[in-house]
Amino acid sequence: MAKKVEKIDLKKQVEKIIDKAENAGVEHNMLFVTTLKRYGGMLKILDDLSKDIESRGAVTERVFSSGKIGIGVNESVAVYNQTSNMANLTAASLLNIVAAAVDGKGLESLNMDDGDDL
Repeated sequence: MAKKVEKIDLKKQVEKIIDKAENAGVEHNMLFVTTLKRYGGMLKILDDLSKDIESRGAVTERVFSSGKIGIGVNESVAVYNQTSNMANLTAASLLNIVAAAVDGKGLESLNMDDGDDL
């Protein structure tokens, strides 16, 4: 019998990353904040692409200029794969930022909250 795949709540995963960042003291770090924002955008894009693939299918019919009908891969599949790879790298970057702060590698120099009001 196949094991049921548990659905992952992406919002909860992002909240876990933020909790780790708060514990490490980098939740206001410029690099962390901008990277987290990009990661959130990628997750939204992945969700939209996933919906498109579910509704249109991974394989679609194509009508060529000659009028012939052929089949092709839904272009959302390639974009989904590329975006997934970039989201994975971005998540790894977020975790590296947190880990570097925990290890004391000096991320405080990048902190946006330096007490200087512009």
